[in-house]
Amino acid sequence: MPVKHTTTLLLMMMLSVAASATAAATATATATATATATDSSQHASPLPVHDLRYGKALYDFYQDRYFHAITDIMVAQARHPITKQGSDPQLLLGSLYLSYGMHEAAADIFKQLSNKDMDPYTRSLAWFYMGKMRYMDGQYDKALEALNSAHGPLDGSKFSERLYMMVNADLHEKNYKEATRLLGQIDGDGIWDHYTRYNLGTALIRTGHIQEGINLLERISRLTPRDEEEYTLRDKANIAIGYASLRHNTSIDPTTSFSLVRLNGPFSSEALLGIGWAYSLGKRPEDALKPWMELSSRTTPVSAHQEAMMAVAYALERLKHPRQALTYYTKVISDYDHTLIELEKALSNVDFIALLRSGTYSPYMMRDKPSATEIPLKSLPAAAYIEPLILSRGFQQAYQSLLDLNELKIVISKWRDKIPLLRIMLDERRRQYEISVASMKQSDYAARLKSLNQKRSLLANRLTDIEQHQKIELLATRGERDRLQRLARIKRRLDKLAHRGLDMSSETTDYRILYGLTQWKLYTDFPERLWQVKKGLHELDRSLALARRNQSTLENILKITPLNFDGFSRKISDIDVHLKNLIDKLDSASKMQEHYCKQLIIDGLHETRHQIDSRRNRALYAQARLYDQLSHRSESP
Repeated sequence: MPVKHTTTLLLMMMLSVAASATAAATATATATATATATDSSQHASPLPVHDLRYGKALYDFYQDRYFHAITDIMVAQARHPITKQGSDPQLLLGSLYLSYGMHEAAADIFKQLSNKDMDPYTRSLAWFYMGKMRYMDGQYDKALEALNSAHGPLDGSKFSERLYMMVNADLHEKNYKEATRLLGQIDGDGIWDHYTRYNLGTALIRTGHIQEGINLLERISRLTPRDEEEYTLRDKANIAIGYASLRHNTSIDPTTSFSLVRLNGPFSSEALLGIGWAYSLGKRPEDALKPWMELSSRTTPVSAHQEAMMAVAYALERLKHPRQALTYYTKVISDYDHTLIELEKALSNVDFIALLRSGTYSPYMMRDKPSATEIPLKSLPAAAYIEPLILSRGFQQAYQSLLDLNELKIVISKWRDKIPLLRIMLDERRRQYEISVASMKQSDYAARLKSLNQKRSLLANRLTDIEQHQKIELLATRGERDRLQRLARIKRRLDKLAHRGLDMSSETTDYRILYGLTQWKLYTDFPERLWQVKKGLHELDRSLALARRNQSTLENILKITPLNFDGFSRKISDIDVHLKNLIDKLDSASKMQEHYCKQLIIDGLHETRHQIDSRRNRALYAQARLYDQLSHRSESP
C-alpha cells in the first residue's frame, strides 16, 4: 500500500521535534510553493524582509531546502511569532505543507487566512490555494466551494488556473452546463485556457455531445504554438477530433485532423494508426497500407509498431494477399514472443528502484539529476514498456514520496550527527562552571561581604557621633586640616614668645582672625558636608544590598546549575532517542514505499504481459486461419 499518509504523519512528528532540536517537494507541488513565495511581489505594496527569521526561511526555500524552511518558520512561531511580514510567512508555510502532501495542515492555515480581516488579494489567494489543495485531493465539491470564494483580485495566470480547476471539477461532478457557462469567461490564449477547452471538449465527446466537443477542440487545433507544450496540446486536440470523427461518423474528414499532427511529435504513432483506420473504414485498404507501413517500420514505440504490423496484415488480407499477410502475422507473433521473454527478464532480474537510484531513469524523474554513470534505457530488458510506467503520474507521485522520505531521513540523520557536538558543548560549559565555582570559593566572597558590612556599620556610628557632637573638624578637607594644624603650631609659638615677655598682641590678633575665618568656614559648610557623607553612605547601602542579592542569586545558581546540566543532558539524550526512532520509522516507511514503487511497475508489466499475450493469441488465430485457407486452396483441384 502507498505510504503517502505515513509520510505526512512522520513529517508532522519530525516538525514537532524540529523546534526543540533547532533551538537546543511533485513538480506541481513545488511549483505551487514557488508561486506562493513570490506572491508577495505581486501585491500593490510588496513587503520587504523586516524579520531576519523570515528572511532565513526564504533563503532556505530558494535553496530548495523546503524542510528547513518549514522548520525556520515553526521555530519562529514557537519562540516569538513573526508579525512584521503580514500574511506572507503563513502563505509560505501553507504552500510548503501542500508541497509535502500535508493537505489538512495546509487547509488549516489557508482557512485561517481566508477568515481574517485582510486585503482582498491575500484573502482570494488563500481561498485559491485551499481550492487547489481540495482539487488535488479529488474533493471536487469542496474545491468548487473554495474556488468560488476566491472571487477577489488574482493575477492573470492564477485567474485562468482557477477557471481551469473549476471547469474540471464541474466535469467530475457531471455539471456540464456549469462547466460550459464557466468556459464563456475564458477569452484568453494562455496555456490554462487551452487546457480548459481541451478537457471540456473531450468530456463533452465522452458524454455524447460530439459536435460541441469538436468545436472546442478545433479552436486548439488551429492555434499557432509558441512552445513545445502548445505544440503537444495541438497534436492531442487533432488526435481527439480524428478519433471522435472515426467513432461517431461526423461530417469532419478524420484524415484531415490526423494529417495535422506532427510526424516527429510524440503522438505521430496515434496519428498514423488513426489515418490508416480512416482509410480502411472508407474502403481504401491500399491507402491505409501507407501510414501503417510507415508506422511498422518504426521500432518505437514498440506497442504502436506491433499494432501497425497487425494492421498491415489485416489490410493485406483484405487486399487478397494472404501469403504476405501471413508473413506479417508471423513477424508480429515472433515480435510478441520476444517481448514476452523480455518482460519475464524484467520481472525476474531487474531491481527498478536500484536502477532509479543509480541514475538509469534519472532524466524521467521530477527532481532527479542525471548521473555520471547513467545506463542507456534501451539496453535494459523491456525498456520500452518500463519507460511509460515510470513516466505515469501514479509512479511519479509514489517515487517522489520515496525521494521525500529519503531526503527527510538524511536531514534527521544530520541532526542526530550533531548530538555528540551538543554533548561536548555541555561538558565544556560544565567544566567552565566548575572552574568558576572553584575560583569563587577561593575568593571567599561571603567573608569579604561580611567585612564590608562591618566597616559600613563603623562608618555609620562615626557619622552619628559627628552629627550629634558637631565635630566639624572631622568633616574638614585635607587643606583645611593642614591649615588648622599650622594655626595650632603658630598658637603655641605665640604663647612661648608672650611668656618670654615679648609683645605679641598684633600677631595674636592676626592669628585669631585667621582661626575665626577657618572655623566659620567649617561651621558654614558642615550641613552640606554632612549631607554629602550621608548620601555616600546611602549609595554604599545600595551597593551592599545589591551585593547581598547577587550573593543570594549566586547561591541559588550554585544549587540549580548542576540540576540544569543534568536536565540538559537528559534532554539531549531524549532528543537523540527521538531522532533515532524517527530515523527507524523513516527507514521502515522508505522500505514500504520502495516496495510499493516496485509493485507499481511489476503490476504494470503484468498487465502489459496480459495484453500482449491476448494480442499474440489474436495473431495466432489469424495465422491459423490463413494457414487453413491456404491449405484448402492447395488441396482444391
